[in-house]
Amino acid sequence: MKSRIAKLVIICFIMGSAVAQGAVNCNVVSASLNFGTYDPITSITDKTVLGDIQINCNGAVAVTIRLAVGQGTFSSRTMSSSGHTVKYNVYADAGYTQVWGDGTSGTVTVPFTFSASGTQTIAVYGKIPKGQTSSIPGTYTATPQVTVSWSGGG
Repeated sequence: MKSRIAKLVIICFIMGSAVAQGAVNCNVVSASLNFGTYDPITSITDKTVLGDIQINCNGAVAVTIRLAVGQGTFSSRTMSSSGHTVKYNVYADAGYTQVWGDGTSGTVTVPFTFSASGTQTIAVYGKIPKGQTSSIPGTYTATPQVTVSWSGGG
């Protein structure tokens, strides 16, 4: 089992590592999930957004994508700014029912198959629950690791 690890920066992009020659290899090209502005005082609904993870493989291979906790727990991830936090979570489905994690604590991993070399985009669903009143204005960030694992290919 081979794997590459990158960070999913909830606000920014991240770059992956180079692809090795002669064997199937994969890397995270970029990953982003940007919630934009969230006002805890006036927000009466959950804030939901769509992000993505782009993965490049230089051959046909089945991969598994795992997402680490980052800060907090899988049931309640947190972003932070100057000692203050905002709860959020990352989901593998548009219905926000499958917490994307490492396969433990009730979380799911995301399988994906590359039929040929290239870059593929995988959807990432994020949600900030409504009713969080303890946060202050600022730029809140979190950087959970994205791990891409695959077998075979040399």
